[in-house]
Amino acid sequence: MRLLTKRQVLSKPPSAVLILLIAAVAGLFAAAQDPLRGWKVNAKTGALALVAVEESPREITFLFRNVSGRMITGWAFSFGADDQRRRTDYRERFGGATEGLAPGEVDRLSIGSQEVSEYTERAVETSAVIFADGGSEGSPDLLSNMNYWRLGWMLETERVKRVLNADGARKAQMDDANLAILIQKIGTLPESPAEAVASVQEERLPGVAVAEIRRADSQSLRHFLSGVREARERGVRKLEQLGSLPVLSSEPKTRSRASVFSRLRQEYEGLSAKYRAYCEHTRGGTRQ
Repeated sequence: MRLLTKRQVLSKPPSAVLILLIAAVAGLFAAAQDPLRGWKVNAKTGALALVAVEESPREITFLFRNVSGRMITGWAFSFGADDQRRRTDYRERFGGATEGLAPGEVDRLSIGSQEVSEYTERAVETSAVIFADGGSEGSPDLLSNMNYWRLGWMLETERVKRVLNADGARKAQMDDANLAILIQKIGTLPESPAEAVASVQEERLPGVAVAEIRRADSQSLRHFLSGVREARERGVRKLEQLGSLPVLSSEPKTRSRASVFSRLRQEYEGLSAKYRAYCEHTRGGTRQ
């Protein structure tokens, strides 16, 4: 086999590896020059700042920093000017394990490159935020959606707590039969806003009138339904996880259904206290 001379090697077309290397370097240079890569921000709130955009063939990731100096527990972004193609992404830490988006913390939002290519404008809207203290900024419509999702989540959490703390549940041995009964009492997911409202009508939270929820607009009610469904799914999932544990255990360090169920009831008591305090502070969870 004849070896290529140095002159012959240099005269060959650039290899695929070299092309990729050049593209990567060019990409890094472009990102350094414009970290937003040509994206613009329409701000309905100044609490979040778009600080960088990362692009790949499959997706685009937007990095938003909390610049408000306050803890944020819910926020929303929107894309697209055409109402028929408009997309809104809601981010909620209200019912999660983490407290919220802390001052200076960055949230990453990724969407498919194909979807982004369909938008006529490279613009993202920082649409709405809800702070940990109950205050809020941004689009009134989106804030209403977020608040009604929270109402659904909180009321359903109250309902699950009531099921877990019923005398029969507290005194029953958590064998397979009783566990199945408890899951059945939590029930299936509601299919409509009317069904969701009816399922929580016996629950009580400070300043919350379930009868008034029925009169909300259709968009808010769809978000209320989503909140109820997600909280109910959580309750069922927590109970289903007990099925992998022994009913009782003689070993102190071994988890059993009885011990985990006891902690689960305590967890829901804590969530209930948190949500009641929130409703008292925000006049029924809908202060804007």
